[in-house]
Amino acid sequence: MTVSDPALTTIGTKIPIRFARGLVELVGTVLHDPSAGLLVLDTCDGEPEEYLSISLAAYGILPKADDEVFVKDWS
Repeated sequence: MTVSDPALTTIGTKIPIRFARGLVELVGTVLHDPSAGLLVLDTCDGEPEEYLSISLAAYGILPKADDEVFVKDWS
């Protein structure tokens, strides 16, 4: 992450996240930025972070609380 990146807070470590109906599993640190509605998985393997959430603000859909995010379920 760079200096211009969101202010992410660790909410869990060694968390397994399953993709493709369990065919792919990544384990890493889950980070959250409530002001941006971001949920990110950092596997600390040198690869880019996986952004797990998506903003739907362009569609007029906003989270109802700071601890809510919209989880992206497609690539």
